[in-house]
Amino acid sequence: MIDRRHRQEVLAVSWSPRYEYILATASADSRVKLWDVRRASACLVTLDQHNGEKSKASSEAANTAHNGRVNGLCFTSDGLHLLTIGTDDRMRLWNSSSGENTLISPFGLKKGFRWVSLG
Repeated sequence: MIDRRHRQEVLAVSWSPRYEYILATASADSRVKLWDVRRASACLVTLDQHNGEKSKASSEAANTAHNGRVNGLCFTSDGLHLLTIGTDDRMRLWNSSSGENTLISPFGLKKGFRWVSLG
């Protein structure tokens, strides 16, 4: 049996606006997972920043969304994409249907960018 759980604490969650049964979770284990809460084996996919290109990815970075903790995520309003941010000072934009990293830099953030909570 494959262990589909996060290995460290979950830091952020977001429900898909497109499908009410899809939940995204971000964790301190550098992983982002998409879950179908209707099913017992609910983990649909673990997002991989390298899109499965293991030759370029070290074994440690395989199936990780970021090179560090993933502390924020949100779906776009149409639910077609998922935006994640990590302590590696990177934002990544994912295709929420395929789970692929679009490899598009959403905002061209500079090093030192920090999220600010207004509420």
